[in-house]
Amino acid sequence: MKTRWAWLAVNLCTAFIASRVIDGFEHTISQLVALASLMPIVAGIGGNTGNQTITMIVRAMALQQIQPGSFTFLILREMGVA
Repeated sequence: MKTRWAWLAVNLCTAFIASRVIDGFEHTISQLVALASLMPIVAGIGGNTGNQTITMIVRAMALQQIQPGSFTFLILREMGVA
């Protein structure tokens, strides 16, 4: 439970950062309303991508397809995809 709490706290912090970034572009968003309608779509795509990544890694771990030394490679590869 403690680990989950830490990840929820990280998620909350990144949400605050995202809101500050959006706040910085408030003038641009008010001029081009289409950008405001795309924001939830982009956020949804990011969430879906994260879920797919976790699913693939957990599946590979369950099937013992991941070697202990390959975690760094996997993380770097997934960051490259992002």
